Amino acid sequence: MACINDLNEITSAQLIALPKSARLIEAARILADTARQMIVIANEEGQMVGVVTRADVVRMISSCSGSSCSISCEHVMTTNVYACKPAHELNAVWEKMHQKRLQSMPVVDEGNRPIGLVLARNVLEKLLNQTEHEDQLMKEYVMGIGCR
Repeated sequence: MACINDLNEITSAQLIALPKSARLIEAARILADTARQMIVIANEEGQMVGVVTRADVVRMISSCSGSSCSISCEHVMTTNVYACKPAHELNAVWEKMHQKRLQSMPVVDEGNRPIGLVLARNVLEKLLNQTEHEDQLMKEYVMGIGCR
């Protein structure tokens, strides 16, 4: 069974983590990149304490006036975060993402430190490739190719 660790190279490259004291404007600049979905927010020990998404930024900036635009991410972040670990199976992660309508999910280690960010499209692509490979093996088995 495939697991999140099989996507380690992709997930680690997609991760952006900021300290909870980082300013919202800094998060907004990062999220302005169309490829970025989410920023993981960490405490002083490096543990994930929340995430900031584009929706969080838009919600805050839409009611922004004066110096409130320079508020820290800690005051804007979503703290009820679904995360996965490297050993979690892709099927289970996909089910959770699909059920909760998540486009991305942080990957954390045993100490709840962020080590990656997995996108739904990455999980789905890996699962589809795995299924296609299994289908090809079954076809070859049925046709007797490579079995002697």
